[in-house]
Amino acid sequence: MFMTRSSGVTPDDQIYMILEGIITISENLAPMYAQGYVGNYTGLVHDWQGELATGSGVSFAEYVGGTNVVAGNTVPSTNDLGSSIDGQEVSADDLEVMLPAEADLLNGLVEEFTWNRNLEEVAANYTDPGEADRLFQEWGWQGNSARGFSLPEGAEPGNVGITAVYASIHLLGDDQSARDGVDYSVDDQAGSTGAKVAPVQQVGDYSRGLVVETSGGTEGTIYVQDGPLTMRVTVVTAETDPLDHVVEILTGMLARSS
Repeated sequence: MFMTRSSGVTPDDQIYMILEGIITISENLAPMYAQGYVGNYTGLVHDWQGELATGSGVSFAEYVGGTNVVAGNTVPSTNDLGSSIDGQEVSADDLEVMLPAEADLLNGLVEEFTWNRNLEEVAANYTDPGEADRLFQEWGWQGNSARGFSLPEGAEPGNVGITAVYASIHLLGDDQSARDGVDYSVDDQAGSTGAKVAPVQQVGDYSRGLVVETSGGTEGTIYVQDGPLTMRVTVVTAETDPLDHVVEILTGMLARSS
């Protein structure tokens, strides 16, 4: 049942709005939105319910779309709704600073791009974008940052032979969700590229590796779960074992996340 909202909201109205909001979002959205922010989100939840009544089918995350103002209170954007690592709060805004920089890689690599992607952009990289979108929502996906590096045109690989590096970090709702994200991503990438699962050194709380031969060299990838983070690093090398370099890069990222 939808309540009619008036300009004057009484304390009793607020109580009912809070209860209504919790009931509405608890099944799928509570891990992301209810805990700690129910007081500010109740009015927005009510408005979202009204939007759903029109048949729009818009998700709560899409309806929020960043920072909103409800009844004079600033509603936190989804990037402010963080998880914790070793007792320290982390939000989607923290992800980019965990990524490697040119100075961390050396070997003549230069930054090609840095992305802060929404879930639709992330899901588009999976074999079944609809399934990926649904699963990441269930896992409390809160944000992603990714960065790519390559050799300048005409440059030769350095003595370690690295020609390209890609790093990505997702913030999910909890540790188990981040681990599920690792397994799903490994299985999807192996199935779509023909990469083979490879034994890797333990990195973070949980890690899995993949290796595949490409026209540019040997491509090695390690996915890591560390707390609520799902990390991925891919290195392409012309000569040396790429997984050794992946471990070095991930070690630096984990140090920046602590």
